[in-house]
Amino acid sequence: MKRAMTWTILMIIAAGAQGAVRYVSSHNGSDVFVGTNKLSPCKTIQHAIDVSGSGDEIDIAKYDVTGTYPLVTNLCTYTSTTAAVISLPIGKSLSLKGGYAFLESLATWSPCYLPPLVDGQNARRGLISLGGDNDTNHIELLEFTRGAASTGANVYASGGCLQLVGTPIHNGAATGAGGGATTGGATGLGLCEQAAKVSAASSSGARMTALETFFMQPPEWPHGPAGR
Repeated sequence: MKRAMTWTILMIIAAGAQGAVRYVSSHNGSDVFVGTNKLSPCKTIQHAIDVSGSGDEIDIAKYDVTGTYPLVTNLCTYTSTTAAVISLPIGKSLSLKGGYAFLESLATWSPCYLPPLVDGQNARRGLISLGGDNDTNHIELLEFTRGAASTGANVYASGGCLQLVGTPIHNGAATGAGGGATTGGATGLGLCEQAAKVSAASSSGARMTALETFFMQPPEWPHGPAGR
């Protein structure tokens, strides 16, 4: 009996420690929302990051399906007018997961396993991760393209631990090194296989500097194909 009670208490504590889930759709979202209601998603990934607390998960739509009959499938692309489409700050550990279809009439978010575009528009970085020593950010099923910067055009990690899973990185343009991805002190960078196979230091390349590179497993979907 004592052992069973101990496990029950531990399970309750673990469940209570989980962060919030927030939703993002560039098609019908709005940044007046905080994104915790699946019918009221944020519009930009950055706004969802800004209102999140450490440990939160951010689910990002590839498709936003509207109407009843006929259904209209709207493609979601994410960009910005600032220096980077996604900026991960010091002091937060977040999980960003793309590859969802938002079915508005059914109020569900279902995995479609296709990464939405994070488009730098040849004007800005796709992602910059500032990251403190204790920060771990997990990026899954996002596609980074047309990033532009002096180094690390599509993805730049300057600290903390950044995990990239199933994240194609291509068509970046850097005046220095790392048209695809580069690091400046990050303690761990896990690149998806697609990105790691691209040639280094130019165009869409992935450039690693003085750190261990490891390959992540394919994404796992704890919520199952039925969606939420």
